[in-house]
Amino acid sequence: MTVRTATCSDYPAICRLMREDLGVSALIDAEAVERFQRIAGDPNWVVFVAEADDQTVGFISAEWRALLHHRPGSYAEIMALAVSSRHRRTGAGSSLAAAAEAWARDKGASELILHSQMRREGAHLFYERQGFEKKSYFFRKIL
Repeated sequence: MTVRTATCSDYPAICRLMREDLGVSALIDAEAVERFQRIAGDPNWVVFVAEADDQTVGFISAEWRALLHHRPGSYAEIMALAVSSRHRRTGAGSSLAAAAEAWARDKGASELILHSQMRREGAHLFYERQGFEKKSYFFRKIL
């Protein structure tokens, strides 16, 4: 199992993981590829992929932020994490989470946070095993 920074050539595999493992309709069109290129080139973002047997088996993306109302320092947020169902419990998710945590520390973040859909109970257990704690509710409004 290896973890490395994603490149644009990884985008189709990341989209497959988003569709199959997160239930997200990820597009592979010119606009989406351009958005991925912008994110990949932004120093406040990172995308890592996990590979096993020459296949992309997982990915994680995170963003670093500094906010006026946040405690001293800054924080990073995991925006997405997915591991193929066949490669769960192999260390892929833990390795990806560790890579994101190391990146966040290097950026000077004082916390690493994430949001997870309520129905993803297995993911919640994984996050707790990684040292995350449940802290708040997340609200959204579709515009």
